[in-house]
Amino acid sequence: MSIARPTAHPTVWVPDEAGLRDRCRSYRSAFPDADVVHVAPPYLCGPVVRWVREEGLGLEVRSTRELALAVAAGLPPGRILLHGGAGSPEVLRAAVELGVGRIVLDSASESARLAALVAPGTRQQVLLSVLPGVGTGGRTLAGPAGPRPGLCVTDGSAQHAIARLVRRPELELVGLSCQVGAQPGTLKPYLAAVRRMVGLMARTREQHGIQLKQLDLGGGSASEGRASLTPPVLSALAHRLRAELAHGCAQAGLAVPGLTLEPGREVTGPAGPTDDRSFRTTADPME
Repeated sequence: MSIARPTAHPTVWVPDEAGLRDRCRSYRSAFPDADVVHVAPPYLCGPVVRWVREEGLGLEVRSTRELALAVAAGLPPGRILLHGGAGSPEVLRAAVELGVGRIVLDSASESARLAALVAPGTRQQVLLSVLPGVGTGGRTLAGPAGPRPGLCVTDGSAQHAIARLVRRPELELVGLSCQVGAQPGTLKPYLAAVRRMVGLMARTREQHGIQLKQLDLGGGSASEGRASLTPPVLSALAHRLRAELAHGCAQAGLAVPGLTLEPGREVTGPAGPTDDRSFRTTADPME
């Protein structure tokens, strides 16, 4: 099985099934109580969806093509996380019609578009994309879309968007989503992001009486070094994250939210002879 990019010198990605499955299992073992959602690689294909599904992971998608492929490959829509900011009104409509479990919103205008698509008497679960201002900086990197959009904590835009979201009966704000940046080489950005997100969750409860149930910390761990993906390293990361989250929530008087992780290139990148990064700046010809 191969997926080729049509260029003068085509690059073929031949994924290693055993290696990809092993890395999925490593994440599943390190984070048994978390929702592990694999970020769809730029050249997503049916077998990769099937391997991810069989290993107990969900999938994050950003386009109608990826969404349709995931469903066609047997992944239940409830296990799909859509980042709406990377798509068009069409992808939001498709997500609502298919019953995608959660949609990550990046702006107030996007929430208005989504609310207009939700059937009367129903609610769509959403998370708000927040820039924690840690890691690689204010605008963090995430996948082929380049700089990941979101709302800042420091300038109050995230709080303003939350206030508008909670007034929309069609949407149910269930949590926050953030990203510490592209391949941080230390745990510190993750721990700092946890502290900032817990602080925002505490303010949301104080201002709106809402206890957010989910916290999506994204992905981004290094993929160049295979050692970064060993079970002991992942277990250490999981232990530190859980401890920081539990401590912060105890200090704020919050219930500990469910944790979501979004491994991407660290799972898919080493799965073939061509590093996943080589596809990141090229438009998908199947879009």
